[in-house]
Amino acid sequence: MMRLAYSLVSRQEDAEDAVQSAFLDVARHQASIRRPGAYLRTAVVSQCRTILRRREMAGRPRPRPPVEVTPEATVRSIVRRGLKQLREELS
Repeated sequence: MMRLAYSLVSRQEDAEDAVQSAFLDVARHQASIRRPGAYLRTAVVSQCRTILRRREMAGRPRPRPPVEVTPEATVRSIVRRGLKQLREELS
């Protein structure tokens, strides 16, 4: 199971966590599991997917708050001011 987990998550610690969690799942549901080997393998893959999903989400920036809509006149004045400064710098 470690080999399977490591091949999916590529980190020893994460693979160990996935396999340990999967074994705990099997132990908790032992009475109702018909095929423990298949259940364990599925649980390992599921735990690895969860780890990969968390890893991916940790690397993403948080969504930005919505931008306030600036009235057109204000935008126009900002652009004009910027163009005026640019003209002054270039002359």
